[in-house]
This record gives sequence, structure tokens and C-alpha cells, in this order.
Amino acid sequence: YYSYEDRQALSGGKLSEGSSIYRNHFPYVGLTHQITSGISGSIQVGPNFTVGNPIYYVGGGTGERPGPFLGVNGTLTFSEAVSHDPRTFYSINVGQVMSDGSGLGYVTVSRNVGGSVGHLFTKKLLGSINGNYTRSDFPMNLDTNGQALATTGVSAGAFLRLNTSQRFQIYANYIYFRQLSEGFTGYIPGNGFGNTFTIGINYLHPIFF
Repeated sequence: YYSYEDRQALSGGKLSEGSSIYRNHFPYVGLTHQITSGISGSIQVGPNFTVGNPIYYVGGGTGERPGPFLGVNGTLTFSEAVSHDPRTFYSINVGQVMSDGSGLGYVTVSRNVGGSVGHLFTKKLLGSINGNYTRSDFPMNLDTNGQALATTGVSAGAFLRLNTSQRFQIYANYIYFRQLSEGFTGYIPGNGFGNTFTIGINYLHPIFF
């Protein structure tokens, strides 16, 4: 859920504002598998779509939103296989999701690759630090040469998860994002940045085959 009240003012009136509120939806089916004793993998796949009026560069966009887009995330986690401490793990991840560009200006398709290092502090408390590189494509917006707009950025963050029981988890996640390239012919600045803080609850329902 995104809310951006002052985008029009910040852009100097260069963006056409349809709504300051977006709701992003990603219902998915997930599968986790223990490949070996020290390597596990997971994947999430489902339709990803955003609800909200579009915001687009005047003269550079169609003012329409694309329909549901394929959302997919995959992760490989390495524990004892590469660590001398079984409480420490490393992971790499790739993904593709749809969003409103974290307030940068329009519905985007974001592709990312990243990694993390985590540690199990106690039997119930887990923490990690992570970093990602992201490329965001604006499929319904064109530059002056008729090419689809795209921007790049990097992010870093921290994650904490508390297992309150065998099935319930409480987690908190913080992400700092830094824009690396300009977009919308300079209306998205190359030094733009943002902060995201997420809290949530997981309920685990094991299925045995």
C-alpha cells in the first residue's frame, strides 16, 4: 500500500497525478525444498497487479495501467555447506514484481538480484543484512525516442524474525533504496532515495506428502 501526497509539488508540476494512493497485490503459490542438508531453495509465483489511477510524464505516457503481470521470486540458501558455524547462512535471490516504482512515478516492472548474510542468534530469533540491485521498467511510458523508460538502483537493509511458536512468526524489515539513474527525462533524479519499513506476521501450515 503506497501513499504519496506531494508528488505533483515535488516534481514542479511535470507529472500528471491521477491518484496519490496505490494498492499492490501479489497472491502467489510458494514451494520450499531442502535440496541437500546444507542447501535449500524456494520459489513464489503468481499474478502481480497494482490498483490505482496512473501517474505519468505528460506527453510521455499513455495514462493506462497494464494488467496483471507475472510475479516470481526465487531464493537459494546455503547454511552448513559454506559456513563453519551452522547458525550462519548465506542466500542469493532473483525476482520480478510489479509496483508503482516506490513513488517514482508510474507502474513499474522491477527485476532484482541480491544476496544476504544471516545468523540465528537464539532458537527463536533470526537476523540478516541484505543488498540488492534493481532494474525498473516503465512499460507504458516512452522517452522522446519512443523507447520504454527504465531506471536502476541499489538497496540495503536489515531483517529480524521472531518465532513465537512452531507456526507463528513476527518479522520486521528495513530497506534503504538509492536511485542510480535518471528517468522521465530527468524528472526522476539520479540521486533519489527512499526508506521502507515493513512489519508482519507469518502463519506456517505444514503439508506432509
